[in-house]
Amino acid sequence: INHGKKNAPFSKVKPHFHLMDAHNLEFEDESFDFVYGCAILHHLDYNRALDEICRVLKPGGKILFAEPLGINPVGKLVRLMTPFARTDDEKPLMFKELAELGERFNTRHYYEELLSVPLGVASGVFFDSPDNWLTRLGFNLDRTLIRVFPPSRYLFRHILVVGTLK
Repeated sequence: INHGKKNAPFSKVKPHFHLMDAHNLEFEDESFDFVYGCAILHHLDYNRALDEICRVLKPGGKILFAEPLGINPVGKLVRLMTPFARTDDEKPLMFKELAELGERFNTRHYYEELLSVPLGVASGVFFDSPDNWLTRLGFNLDRTLIRVFPPSRYLFRHILVVGTLK
């Protein structure tokens, strides 16, 4: 919030900042056209948070969420090896949570970060800038893999969910 307030004077829109419990939003019903979240749902009581999101969205309102996937075996290993970097409330999204989103929203899913992660890390050894052929190769391989073998999407590290309230 402090970062946002600091940068607000330079924004074309004039944001308002509120700090409150995501399970009990202080906004009136049907207050928003759009709700956005980045790596937040997996820290909340998922169903309570979805209830509140649905409550404050106007009919036909839209969502955009970027969340970690708990299905990714490498992600599971990393979480197991780095418990000190986790919080007790963390629960990356699984099939069940994606299905629950689909019950409330017409959704499209975009999967990110499978081969692009290790190739991006490796590119840091060889290149000064992250904008290089090895990083681009990783992103292109990710896109190609999903297109050629759709079940691979569940191996990806993150999901971007775009949806419209049903």
